[in-house]
Amino acid sequence: MRATTRLAVVCLLVAVVVLGAATATPWRLSTPQLALPELSMPHQNMPSANPSPSMSPPAPEQPPTDTRWLGLIAAAFLALLVATLVGFAVRQLLAVRREKTRARPDSLTGTAAADSLGDDVDLPEIQDAVTRALAHLDGHTRPRDAVVAAWVALEEAAERAGTRRDPAQTPTEFAGTVLAATPAPPAPVARLRTLYQRARFTDRPIDRAAVTQAREALADIARSLDVHDVETAPPA
Repeated sequence: MRATTRLAVVCLLVAVVVLGAATATPWRLSTPQLALPELSMPHQNMPSANPSPSMSPPAPEQPPTDTRWLGLIAAAFLALLVATLVGFAVRQLLAVRREKTRARPDSLTGTAAADSLGDDVDLPEIQDAVTRALAHLDGHTRPRDAVVAAWVALEEAAERAGTRRDPAQTPTEFAGTVLAATPAPPAPVARLRTLYQRARFTDRPIDRAAVTQAREALADIARSLDVHDVETAPPA
């Protein structure tokens, strides 16, 4: 179940609970009143100065049972349930927002990024990073980890090869900025970055085909940077 679907279900549950609490009637518990038989003393044939009919004393009435504590317990349980559901909904909303923020397209790529760095990029550092990224694709058994490690190698190299990163930039954006200042073509860089964002920030499946696409993108980048011994086919 996707995060947005889980959030919608939780919001629906919260709405149902709140509506039920608003329309429910308070709980009341009453004990049945049992009719007690009247007891009378047998008549005795004794002379009495003031004869009067025999009267039985009234049965004592039982006080009503106090059930207010049941209402307090029910209200406390309902408040706890609503608070738990609301907290879960808020966490899911924040998770969806972080996912959209992290997976947004990079804003500093292309010619503008190259002009911002000029000749300050250490090209051998980027070439070594491409070689390490290719090794990461072959060294991880899980496809998701392989794609993430390949792009992270480029991000780490960008921190060492370029100028200081702007505080408003994410590491992914800065890596795209540094690569845009090199001869690397924009298309394979964007393709590799998209695969990384899918593997890192979404639940979409990442299989060996995604690793092959990442390797092909890295091979295009390597050829444009004159990196030798590039292997485009996946290892047997």
